[in-house]
Amino acid sequence: MSRLIRLTSSEAERWCKLIGKPLSHYTSLKDGRYRLRVDAEFATVILEERSGSRISPEITENVDKERLAELEQMFSMKNTNVQIYDILPKPHEHHESTAICLLSDVHIEETVSKEAVLGLNEYNTEIAKIRIDNFFRSSAKLITHAQRSYNMPSVVLGVLGDMISGYIHEELMQTNGLTPLEAVGLVKSCLLSGLKYWNDNLKVDKITVVMVVGNHARTTQKSQFGNASKMNYEYFLYKDIQEICALLGYKKINFIIPEAEIAVVNIYGKRILFTHGTHIRGGNGVGGIAVPLSRWFNRIARSLNIDYAMLGHFHQSIFNKQFMVNGSVIGYNSFAMGCGCECEVAQQTMAILDEKRGFTAYQSIYLD
Repeated sequence: MSRLIRLTSSEAERWCKLIGKPLSHYTSLKDGRYRLRVDAEFATVILEERSGSRISPEITENVDKERLAELEQMFSMKNTNVQIYDILPKPHEHHESTAICLLSDVHIEETVSKEAVLGLNEYNTEIAKIRIDNFFRSSAKLITHAQRSYNMPSVVLGVLGDMISGYIHEELMQTNGLTPLEAVGLVKSCLLSGLKYWNDNLKVDKITVVMVVGNHARTTQKSQFGNASKMNYEYFLYKDIQEICALLGYKKINFIIPEAEIAVVNIYGKRILFTHGTHIRGGNGVGGIAVPLSRWFNRIARSLNIDYAMLGHFHQSIFNKQFMVNGSVIGYNSFAMGCGCECEVAQQTMAILDEKRGFTAYQSIYLD
């Protein structure tokens, strides 16, 4: 129930605070008072205040006692210790951060037809080139945006293998859009163009490119251990890119290209492992690939004294306190559908490693 009542300006201000409306919303009368329709509880409190009497039992029988108690408490709060103060910007911190971007599982010459995956994806050499270009553009944009908040003089690019699909399966010999050597040439063009874009557009002092081989670019039928890099198209692709960048005068770009399938890089005292993930097995149980990856990490962390691992190979984006798994450029394909894998759109990864706080950000880089 409500009542129409004439209120003084102070009484009207109380009512406006109660209902969350400004007093200017109402028009005052000639005598300076306001004629407002208020609820019965508020009207009762105002009338009792004017008379100077306490609320009588006869009146409170028809009024919500808890509501009146809240109103009385609100109206009695004349002087409080509440203070509104200015929050000043935090002083600039001088410790550094590094953006780490991952690029892997491009499979540049592989073909994915819409019909083969029920319209969930499409892929060919033209789309592959567009997605790689988008990777370098989008990652540069994200890095530049992050530099507004972070002191970021350097970035790291982890190229984690499977840039080509190769001929390791008979099916790929039938469906690939290019031969392995043709695919290597296209990848080389895309990576050199992307590194040029980063070199010209990123305002950083140093770009470290860590390049490890995957399993698809091998020239042998089965994976090997002792000479895995020497029998892999990608190892020589990486070496060519390193030499060309030197000839082009890209002095702020530095390369780490190990003969092993693993690279360990020290960043702010943390030993970060970069690998494709070729020899990690399992992942068919309820826990998926996270369980075998955790077992693998615990073993290799003891052996190599590493703090964190970054991998590709599984075409699934995962980030936790032990490892980061990259997505893929190719996206969902017939193999993933046949294995019952969850559909994940084409994406890559960027994370920010802070000198003081460790990893402070994780960001998907979408390619379409």
